[in-house]
Amino acid sequence: MLLDRCLKDDSPLVRVAAAEALFRLGRVDQARTVLVAALADETPFVRLRALNALYRMGNAARPAREAIEKASMKGIHPAEYLNRMTQYTSDRLK
Repeated sequence: MLLDRCLKDDSPLVRVAAAEALFRLGRVDQARTVLVAALADETPFVRLRALNALYRMGNAARPAREAIEKASMKGIHPAEYLNRMTQYTSDRLK
């Protein structure tokens, strides 16, 4: 399946997009695993994209809550929104 190949793409944004599609196809665990990995990316935009996808997963994202809480970053402007979103998403999954 093309989506499976996209999960191994060099671009983390492609991997996140593939995970979002897999979630919509019912492959929740696989999608969540990819999104959790993206939460550790060095780029705040990648983390935010993964976080937004996990947020849309709702209760299916609960197992990712610990990783969500660790996804915040320090010292760079885009991280401010990322940090607010990590707290908001974590609180929503309680």
